[in-house]
Amino acid sequence: MLAVGTRGDVQPYVALGRGLLRAGHDVVIATNANLAAFAREHGVDAAAITGDSTRWTAWLAAAPRRARPDRLAGALRRQAGALEETLAGLAAAALGAARRADLVVSGSTAFWAGQPIARALGVPHCAAFIQPWHPTSAFAPVLWPELAAGPAWARGAYNRAAHRLTVWGLRRLFAAARRRALTRALGGVPAPYAADPLVLYGFSPAWLPRPADWPGHVRVTGFWFLDAPGWRPPPRLAAFLAAGPPPVYVGFGSLAGVRPDLLELAVEALARAGRRGLLAMGWGRWRGGALSGDVLALDDVPHDWLFRQVAAVVHHGGAGTTAAALRAGRPSVAVPFLHDHGFFARQVWRRGLGPRPVPAARATVARLREAIERAVDDGAMAFRAARLASEIACEDGVGRAVELIGTCRRPG
Repeated sequence: MLAVGTRGDVQPYVALGRGLLRAGHDVVIATNANLAAFAREHGVDAAAITGDSTRWTAWLAAAPRRARPDRLAGALRRQAGALEETLAGLAAAALGAARRADLVVSGSTAFWAGQPIARALGVPHCAAFIQPWHPTSAFAPVLWPELAAGPAWARGAYNRAAHRLTVWGLRRLFAAARRRALTRALGGVPAPYAADPLVLYGFSPAWLPRPADWPGHVRVTGFWFLDAPGWRPPPRLAAFLAAGPPPVYVGFGSLAGVRPDLLELAVEALARAGRRGLLAMGWGRWRGGALSGDVLALDDVPHDWLFRQVAAVVHHGGAGTTAAALRAGRPSVAVPFLHDHGFFARQVWRRGLGPRPVPAARATVARLREAIERAVDDGAMAFRAARLASEIACEDGVGRAVELIGTCRRPG
């Protein structure tokens, strides 16, 4: 299994790996150096095929908020050589990890290498994604805004056109660097991309129904959750939860260091709303003053346990955190940063499972306070969230994905 990125990008594949192990398969997950130990802690063998993903978020945190287009283009040109070296090293390491495999499974961030490697080794490849990439008229692409107004036929046409443009753009983005990197790693020109016989999507069909215009080999299985059964809270956390009404969770995961001031804004918003809070540091650090007794700072606490203890979840809109909030039946206040965050934030809002998203770039204390109050006080929103959670509880996303992966066979 090839899965690289932040913890939120990789954790669903660790869950999938555990399911495959329970079904009797041998599994190796090829991932970032800083996440290989995380996979091993959960019983999945891991190979480090690229560097520490915290450096990427550190680069984002250090990047200027606004950059002139000519300077940005120049920076990308200067980094083209370094990018090719990085991609070539990743592809070579992934090839080494896959040498003895009889199936390669790759996520969104590793698909560019996974399919060519599988074809070079003569083994099947299965794409397994946590964001919806296949073209459809049902919704806009992950990286595009939605067309909010107009008749249904116009929105559908817009969605289809945007999907085609997205696919074209993703294939063109650094295409030459990828091709040269793969050629170096494989010792020859990689085979052109082709449709996989099986594509899995790890999200709930009760939340985001499978579009009717997707081809039959594209399957939606349910979320891939990594649970921590038997986990017990430390005494300090247990005492805080018992001391008052359910608090509001605030955490921005791996992106916390990109806008460290957001944690401060959120804490001030909680105070003005008169709400207790749990503050997850993630990959960031607290730069404000001493926290009041109504806010408790957390280290790493399993979301599958924690979110059931809170009134609402304030988060960045990442796939994993969004899924955990939906499963717990708690309204979400989404504060999207980049990439797929806006897509998941929009879906939560459209389904009435959270207030209108508050983009990180436009977040203020007043906007966060208003969103938090709506998420905590809106009874209809809480009812919808609880009802969806009961549907998700009936799904076994990992089990269904493992069953489908078991149908893959070596060509010939």
